[in-house]
Amino acid sequence: MSFFTFKEILPFAAPELPSGLRALQRLAKQEGWRGQSGKARQKCGTSREWEFHADLLPAPVRLRL
Repeated sequence: MSFFTFKEILPFAAPELPSGLRALQRLAKQEGWRGQSGKARQKCGTSREWEFHADLLPAPVRLRL
């Protein structure tokens, strides 16, 4: 699977990414994750939760996922 929700990313985030949900959401907003074509999508069956492609994450985080 190459798309992950914030909740799926969090256990593998530190030290390269913030380890808190709100802090990770802020980082994604600042870096424009949702606006990157093909790299973000709304999770099926929900209008609020988003999934993000692994390419948006630092390499060490991708390896841990």
